[in-house]
Amino acid sequence: MTPIMKPILILCVLLLFFNCKGQEKKVFETNGVPSDTIQKIQAYTYTHDKQIHYGVGISCFASFELYIDDILVAKEETAGIISSGVELNEWVLKNGTHHFRVRYLPQTGKEFVEPYLLTETRVTIDHWNYVENSILRPHSGAEDYESIFFEVPVPTEKVPFWEFSGEFEVENLPFELTGWTESQDLSKMDQDELLKEVVIYYEYFRGLLNDGKIKQLLIEEKQKNIELATATYDDPNWYYTEESIDGFSKYINTMLPIENYKLELYGNGRLVKLVRNDEGIFKNWDVLIGESETEYFSTGGFLHKPKGSDSFKVIRK
Repeated sequence: MTPIMKPILILCVLLLFFNCKGQEKKVFETNGVPSDTIQKIQAYTYTHDKQIHYGVGISCFASFELYIDDILVAKEETAGIISSGVELNEWVLKNGTHHFRVRYLPQTGKEFVEPYLLTETRVTIDHWNYVENSILRPHSGAEDYESIFFEVPVPTEKVPFWEFSGEFEVENLPFELTGWTESQDLSKMDQDELLKEVVIYYEYFRGLLNDGKIKQLLIEEKQKNIELATATYDDPNWYYTEESIDGFSKYINTMLPIENYKLELYGNGRLVKLVRNDEGIFKNWDVLIGESETEYFSTGGFLHKPKGSDSFKVIRK
């Protein structure tokens, strides 16, 4: 398969994913959450009817980290080839110039990135829109998509890591999200005090998960859910359905202690998260980890402190 074909395959996977996702979220059911929790959320008023999407495709023979506007949005390790696609709408927030950075890392079990692993490697920014055919905005098919290719230069010798960055234009999105643009700059805080506050919030959130306090979990994630639904042209009320809240059930009475962590800042200091700093199975996992008889699983995401607020909220996962 030629290098040109790989980004096209990634785009096809992204299109299929969002086509299915939109169809699944059409129905608003009220039997998922207690009635005193449900307040139907008004759908976002878009500026036009085109469902514009942006995505990035990465194909390479190295592990990698992908940053969009200083936010780590994807990370994968491999001992072979990776073909990965990431939808960008929830991260770019609005139209304008945006920046990407890819850090290529050694393959699993290796110490260096060999030059031949990056030969003919590209970063692909994909842009497409869906046809709308009802007021519920289901995704009925893709049209008008295009790809922009960025050629990654190859190092002249083996290196511990290799970085490539660039910028791209986002145009014609029919929405603008607040996200973390007005959030407090956490890099200006005393970092020891910041760590204490973040750990306290994570312990609080862990307790909600472990005790199955769905109503409060939905309050903590409300802004995140509204913005994610807006960015993907879905119904924000889906998060109150039985289908959605069933996802919380696996965390009840399964949460492990929060330990062995480190604090990471993103989004130019406006986003923060805790990750494990173990070298074993939990390496770089979010610290909110559950354990069943057959597997471990984790949740978490990025916290922000809204302007004028003394407390954190979950803004992305």
